[in-house]
Parts: sequence; structure tokens; C-alpha cells
Amino acid sequence: KVYAAKQFQVNNSLSFVLGLTYTGISGAPINYLASHPIYGADESFVLPRGSGGRTPWIHDINAKGGVTYNFDKDRALSFTVDVFNLLNFQGVTSVDETISEKDLLPFVTPAGKNPQEAACLAGNAQTACPNGQLPIIKSTDTGTTNATVSDLNPNFKRPTSYQAPISVRLGLKLTF
Repeated sequence: KVYAAKQFQVNNSLSFVLGLTYTGISGAPINYLASHPIYGADESFVLPRGSGGRTPWIHDINAKGGVTYNFDKDRALSFTVDVFNLLNFQGVTSVDETISEKDLLPFVTPAGKNPQEAACLAGNAQTACPNGQLPIIKSTDTGTTNATVSDLNPNFKRPTSYQAPISVRLGLKLTF
């Protein structure tokens, strides 16, 4: 976070204020979620938390400008303009983390292996294993059958929300 502001006093009656802020937020971890037979949708971590990588960084720059006119020591009139998301960044803030709406068991990753590669869930979850099978995740209905491509969510890891677009707020304040 970086915040900067400066007030400029023109004379006893008139002053200006300018401000600029920057906020950078690292992306959120992406999970592989499926349904749980008791707790419901998105309550089962198929792979360990954050195994799907992270969403991109979010950058936000805001600006403020204002002018104040003092009639006397007790009365003043202020006009302000705030611009949020000044450069209109449109970063992805969340993605679809539901790998399947079916009840799936958590995958136990062999020691020293990458969870995504070991479970054949790299990329957008539609990738085949090197041996041609799809993915090695067990279904909770029997615990012996693997999930199939039709069990997987085709929208997995696709954006579900973005940063708010540029917006402007005007303010008028009378102090007496």
C-alpha cells in the first residue's frame, strides 16, 4: 500500500487537496473442490488447499482532488472528486474452483510428487494422464471407480469475477 496526499493553501480562504493511492494484492489460492456426501457442494478438497496455483495480482490506483473555500473561521464549503480504479484495471479476482459437482474423495499425493500431475489434473482439469486414463480421483459412491471427464466441470479455473470498473464519486460539504 502506498498513500500520498498534499494540501495546497492558496490564501486564507482557498485551499486545494490532491491525493493518490496504490494498493497491490497478491492473488488468492485456487483450490480443487468437489461435493461431499454429508456437507454438500464445494466442501471436499480433492487436492490440498492451493494446489491449483493463484489468481493474478490485483493492482488498484485511486485519485482524489478537492477544493475548500473558507467563508470565515467557522464556515467552509468543500467540493471533492474521488476516482476509484483510475486506470480501469480489470484483473481476475476469483475463478471457478469446483472441479466436480459429484462426490469425490480427496486424492492422496505420493511423496515428492506434484499433486496436479499425480492426479492428472494439470491445466483446466481436462488433460489426460500420460497412460491415457482420466483422472485418478476416486468417487465416493463406491470408492473404487475413477472420476470421468463427464464428471469434471468444464468451467473449472475460468474467471467468475473481475475488479470493479472505474468509478467517480463527487462530494459537497458545508461546514458551519
